[in-house]
Amino acid sequence: MTTDINFGGNGISNIAAATAAGEAVRFEQVFGTGSTLTISSGSITPTQGFHLVGTEGGAAEDDLDTIATTNVQDGGVVHLQAASGKTIYVTRNGNVQQNALLPDDRPLTFLRSGTDFVLLAGGWVRIGAVEASNDAFATFDNLIDASTDTYLVRFAGVRPANDDTKLYAELKNSSGWVTSSYRFATARNNEPTPDFSAGGVSSGSNGFIRLQGSGTDNQTNTSLNGWLEFYNPADSGRFTTFTSQTMNMNNNGQTQTNVASGYLDTAEVNDGIRFYFDSGNIAVGSVTLYAWYG
Repeated sequence: MTTDINFGGNGISNIAAATAAGEAVRFEQVFGTGSTLTISSGSITPTQGFHLVGTEGGAAEDDLDTIATTNVQDGGVVHLQAASGKTIYVTRNGNVQQNALLPDDRPLTFLRSGTDFVLLAGGWVRIGAVEASNDAFATFDNLIDASTDTYLVRFAGVRPANDDTKLYAELKNSSGWVTSSYRFATARNNEPTPDFSAGGVSSGSNGFIRLQGSGTDNQTNTSLNGWLEFYNPADSGRFTTFTSQTMNMNNNGQTQTNVASGYLDTAEVNDGIRFYFDSGNIAVGSVTLYAWYG
């Protein structure tokens, strides 16, 4: 005898009974037609296996924190994708257990577990993105939590509005943006004589995290690219630590590689991070935040 297990709107049923009886179990994925659910006060109610998700009131972006369990049995899955051109932040303020940024070109899969939904994803999951356009900051606020201890920020095509300016970062706690108690070591490696001998080595308390040894050129055909990884930001008993590597062209036309590492010298819960240049705005660039779900 064969028992059909449907992953669609009715979820998974009778796996334990079927396997206990020695029956073969056949898995069938039913996606549905992909109708659009509009967020209402942070919530949606799936009626089939696959949905597009639209924003409340047609806004450009919205938060989704609750997926109603009404039509999804325990152990069932639902596939969600942002409606075209919409930014949907999945947050842990309701019954969803991981943060994520819903793509608009492919779905993410969520598994019902009791009254909660768990994101079925491993590795790096994109949870926030900023496309800078003459902005003072690239900010990720309330997207960091204890669901993981490892986060990654990717910089692509980031260019300052002002010439010869350096990229900084700040963390946020429950009182606001942290402007003291950072300890870091930063060095640069310039052509034509690379030696990593210069660039902002710090041994004391600072009001920011410095990610470059010296500044970035602001010509339109140049940019800063690279990454920053940080650890334990939501653990009140441990320091938030970081390591970073970026590359750019300096205002002498030389290739510059920057390495940085350090920590916030206060054990506290941090729920946000932002980036800015030490003078002027971020002219253009993509800054993307990822969480590691192993």
